[in-house]
Parts: sequence; structure tokens; C-alpha cells
Amino acid sequence: MLPTAAVSETLSVDEFVSALSALTNEDWIRVGEVARRYARYCSTSGDDLLSEAISRTLDGKRNCPYDVDPVAFLILTMKSIAGELRKAGFRTIGMDDVKLKTKDGNSVAFDPADERLDPESALAENQAAARLRSAVLGLFNDDEVARDLADLMMVELDGEELRALLDLEPKAFASKRRLVRRRIDKAFPDGWKP
Repeated sequence: MLPTAAVSETLSVDEFVSALSALTNEDWIRVGEVARRYARYCSTSGDDLLSEAISRTLDGKRNCPYDVDPVAFLILTMKSIAGELRKAGFRTIGMDDVKLKTKDGNSVAFDPADERLDPESALAENQAAARLRSAVLGLFNDDEVARDLADLMMVELDGEELRALLDLEPKAFASKRRLVRRRIDKAFPDGWKP
């Protein structure tokens, strides 16, 4: 992929910043939507969650493998951070000034609008989302791969990217996806009712 792949299996900070700079508007919209969904589970804003994922990578606490798409990497990093925050009792993170620069020194704009809900609405939304997630994931206590697949599908990750993240062959992936859809359809034939 990149010439330094033989030296390191992960992107350097400069390579990661370049990869972020190359993301399209659609990529950023998708990452932002996923960030808002994961943020519901840990009482923080999507922007703060995304900022934390980027900051941890720039600080070297997280490393993006060469063979993982930067969008998928950000999604998985945010999922991990949201899990950490949830286990820590919904501790919130603050938005730091994230200054992204490319190798040539150009700045990359990152100034998201504050889209947080009022505390009461956020709590209600977090509780509803947590109930739905728990109900869906509870259908797959006997199958960890199917559970991971369902979890990633709930954040609207799909297709080849999802298959690669789960490290499944196409036939096995199709089979697991059918299993997930059938169990969800059987459990909620009329859709989710909290």
C-alpha cells in the first residue's frame, strides 16, 4: 500500500493525518453520524468522541493499521472509547483543540458545531438507545461474531468494509449476516417497541 509498510504495520502520525485529509465529505458525514450514535451510550457528544479518537491517534495511544480503512479505524476507535467511558460511569470527555496538519504544513479544518441535546433529552435518548442495543445484542449471546456483526450494523457499517473488519470470508460473512437479520426479524417482527 504505502512504501513504509515493510518497516511498520501501522500508519505514522503524518500518514494518518494525510489519510484524514484525504477523507471525503461523505466520509466525514458518516464518521460524524457514527460518533453521535456511539456518544449516546456514554453521555458525551459525538464531536467530543471523534475528537478523542483523533487525539489518541495523534498522541500515539492508538495506531491505524495499514490494511484498515481510516474511516473504519475511527469507527472502531470511537466504539472502544465509548465502551471505556461507559465502564467508567459515563465520564465525559472534553473537546480539545485538535490541530491537524498535513506533511506540507497545511492545516485541516476541524471545527464541528455543538449538536448536543439538552440533558433531559440526551438522557432519554441514551436510555432508549441502550435498551435497543441491549435487546439486539442479547439475541447473540451464543455467537460472538454475530454479536459483533449486529453491533457494527447498528452503527450502519456494512458491506466489504464490515466483512474485512470481522475477518470473514465472503461466504461466512453472508451466512452470519443472514443469521443476524433472521434473529432480529424474528425477535422484532413489527419493529422495535421500547
